[in-house]
Amino acid sequence: MSQELKIRHHFLGRIRHKEFDERQKLPSENELSLFYGVPRKVIRVMYTTLESMGYVESQQGIGHFLKYRKPQIELVMRGDVSFSQKMAELGVPLETVNLGCHRLDTAGYWPSLLEQGTDNIYEIARLRLVDDQPAAIHYSYLSQTRFPQIADEGASIRSVFSYYRSKGYASFKSQETLLSIDYPSPREQEILCCSDLVPLIVLESQCIDAKELQLLEVTRSIYRGDIFQYKINP
Repeated sequence: MSQELKIRHHFLGRIRHKEFDERQKLPSENELSLFYGVPRKVIRVMYTTLESMGYVESQQGIGHFLKYRKPQIELVMRGDVSFSQKMAELGVPLETVNLGCHRLDTAGYWPSLLEQGTDNIYEIARLRLVDDQPAAIHYSYLSQTRFPQIADEGASIRSVFSYYRSKGYASFKSQETLLSIDYPSPREQEILCCSDLVPLIVLESQCIDAKELQLLEVTRSIYRGDIFQYKINP
């Protein structure tokens, strides 16, 4: 383990144990260099990394400050309630932007949808802005066999649950849910306005019609880990 990584882990512990107040000026590079007994350049790299991770902000010629971080939004893992409804219940301002709809070149990405007898699988991507901050991207994968007009209608969908209701489906539940951690691709960094060091909470699942038990979509949702935390509903 490098000197920088060891010191970063220790310094992050000091931050998490609230040794510093929000927006407080942090020790200088010289002070930490003497405290840890390492060259100043090691501390400079540490501060640069912590800035990319969203913990620190720097002001040219003044120093480094502990960045204000809003309390993480707690999401309960429920497949019967849309993300929009979850945010409304929490009183969190939400805006959704449709990022586009396109047919996948390789339908084999989602073999469960192929059981519906088509090679035409469409991806609908939506950006979620929470308090005007890019916070999540939701990808929905739908079969054209189940939704024949999806090629024309997909680019206007902001809520897939509302879309399903317009097609006669009334209740939903999830199955085969997988929760994991990842880091943003260059494109996701651009969309979410974050660095490659901000962890993502990735939720992959299948949404089915609760009445007929028909598969409606496969979903892949990515949430900025510095904004959300996921609660597993008992």
